Amino acid sequence: RVPPEAGSVEALATLAIEADDSLIRESAVAALGSLGDPAGLNAILNATEDKATVRRRAVIALAPFEGPEVDAALERALTDRDWQVRQAAEDLGADDPAYHDSPSEDVPHR
Repeated sequence: RVPPEAGSVEALATLAIEADDSLIRESAVAALGSLGDPAGLNAILNATEDKATVRRRAVIALAPFEGPEVDAALERALTDRDWQVRQAAEDLGADDPAYHDSPSEDVPHR
């Protein structure tokens, strides 16, 4: 994986949080997930509380990340009012009991 340009993760994180247009926020979150840089994780987690299209993208963007805050966000997504957000969390394996009982390297779909 090629490291991102200096300042790009911070710029994307700012857009993901502060942009007025939800399509821009959604795109920034998708880019942060693609980069997988830990510096973008807080912006992605923040996006799990945005409108449905952004929440759905945020759940998908969590795929390369691990940790208790990621697990908590995926757990919340399983009960989201939007079915596509719930489906995205299920697709990442958050509804699989093995997801919670296994070491992170053994977690299915992540």
